[in-house]
This record gives sequence, structure tokens and C-alpha cells, in this order.
Amino acid sequence: GKNFRGANTVILDNTVSGTSIKTFTFDPVNPVEGVTVSADGTSITIDNAVIPATWASDTAHVSVKSVDGRETNSTTIQVQE
Repeated sequence: GKNFRGANTVILDNTVSGTSIKTFTFDPVNPVEGVTVSADGTSITIDNAVIPATWASDTAHVSVKSVDGRETNSTTIQVQE
């Protein structure tokens, strides 16, 4: 759809090394601990407690995959503690 209610995977990637730091696979209605999809589907919130410390000091991006296999990536972001 037009929102995150169709997402089933969020990946935190290290842009410099090209490696995935953390992958969250979930059902948007019943997400995994630390991941919340808003009721209107316009945002995904990931709690700091489930983000690995190694991701917090890197240049990175976020990938989101949908249940039908589509994927989109954020622009490069500077992650900090």
C-alpha cells in the first residue's frame, strides 16, 4: 500500500562497509519488541534499546521491504548516540 502497514522487514545497514547491522522481520499488526508501526501506517519507530551500539557510530541507511517483495532505501544518514 501507500504506508508502512504493508512492511514486513526493516534493515539497518552500514553504508561504509555495506553490511547489515540489524534486521527486524515482523507483522505490522503484531510487530517484534522494540518496533512500532503507527495506527495510520505513516511511521515506524524503533526503540533505542533494540538498536545495536555498532550502528550508532556509522554512516548508514535504512531499508524497508514489503510483503510483496518491494524494497526502498533511505538516503545516507549520519547515525549518532
